[in-house]
Amino acid sequence: MINKILPNIDIETAQRAWESHSHQSFNDLDYRVEFVSERDHSSVELNDADLVDLHEQLSEIRSKYEDKNMKRYGGDVDAEIVESIHSCFQSQTNVYELSQPGFWMWLSNMAIDGFFWGFIKWRFGNDAAPINWGITTSVNFLIEGYFSRAWLKGHKMYNSEYSDPYKYARIGSSDIWRSHILRQEFGQDQEFVKAFLDTIYSNQLNNDKIRKVLIPAIRAWTANATFSHLDYTECKNLLQELIKTHP
Repeated sequence: MINKILPNIDIETAQRAWESHSHQSFNDLDYRVEFVSERDHSSVELNDADLVDLHEQLSEIRSKYEDKNMKRYGGDVDAEIVESIHSCFQSQTNVYELSQPGFWMWLSNMAIDGFFWGFIKWRFGNDAAPINWGITTSVNFLIEGYFSRAWLKGHKMYNSEYSDPYKYARIGSSDIWRSHILRQEFGQDQEFVKAFLDTIYSNQLNNDKIRKVLIPAIRAWTANATFSHLDYTECKNLLQELIKTHP
């Protein structure tokens, strides 16, 4: 695999690009792309041509859900894009490059004449906030951006031993991943995350129960103990015990 270096833009450029799309003046935008890694004679830079397959896959997903209500089917869209996003970039570059906010701002606002910008706009409609395009200075940048979060879910949960390597990356709403997994300490442990997802859905826990009961119970338990030595079954048994003792 050739490790391609990725284009990056700063937040001011991303903001101007976002506004230019909104006002249909993107073609007149003047901007500069930078690269985090040092370039030399052997450097290969990722560009729009490297995103053709991803463009086609996301276009197919959009066509599939074009006339659907996103309040009902948005989670399905979010689940479907994970494999496309993760597989595209893991085959072309490395985690260092993919952890740069500037790349995801470039992808979300500039790449393929704003195709990805339009996809996010379609997915969220008038409820879309600029944070979905990566326009944020938050330390949780990868969690907040729409496409960066899709990559992060795939990166954390991909398992080649499964018949569907993305099984656990597809499960769970955006709110579950944002607040209850990626921002939590246990979100760093794949076995615990798998057990957590299976537990909340097999027990049909609503978001209120998760937020007010289960998450505080997990935090209280992990304050005095560790789950790093537990396997999947032991993690799931622990969660069942916490649910039982915190009604």
